[in-house]
Amino acid sequence: MRILLAALIAAMAYPAREIRQQFEKRRRIETNYRQIKRDMPGREPTLRSGTAETVHQEIWRPCCPLVGSK
Repeated sequence: MRILLAALIAAMAYPAREIRQQFEKRRRIETNYRQIKRDMPGREPTLRSGTAETVHQEIWRPCCPLVGSK
């Protein structure tokens, strides 16, 4: 279940169903765009992790699935 919070002055002008549909459409577009960028040929792999621990996990997890698991 997803919860979308928004502060809108005119609730009648912005029906919840339409807002939800637009939000889901935007999320799909952004997800697809990120995947296209990640999979583009000729691009070097990029680490997306923000801490030393998660960088370690990102590097080693494809080789050793148990690394970083608890």
